[in-house]
Amino acid sequence: MASISNLSRDITMFELRTFGEPLEFQNSLDLTQHLKAHHVGDHVAVTYKRDNGMKGIVFVTVTESGIRESHGNQQVVNFDSFIH
Repeated sequence: MASISNLSRDITMFELRTFGEPLEFQNSLDLTQHLKAHHVGDHVAVTYKRDNGMKGIVFVTVTESGIRESHGNQQVVNFDSFIH
């Protein structure tokens, strides 16, 4: 199971936003594992914090075959590319 971080937002790189409480993740591996284990078939929002401190959001669709952007080209998502 993915380790969910309850650390300060300064350390949190990703935040999964669903209809419940937001879940915080320190790295993309934990986020990806959690999404694949608990959100197949869902459309969710993931906020992220870049290395330079700027924040962003990506809307994703989780399927058996992977995690893709919900809009536009529906590219396969590489969460690490958002933070670096």
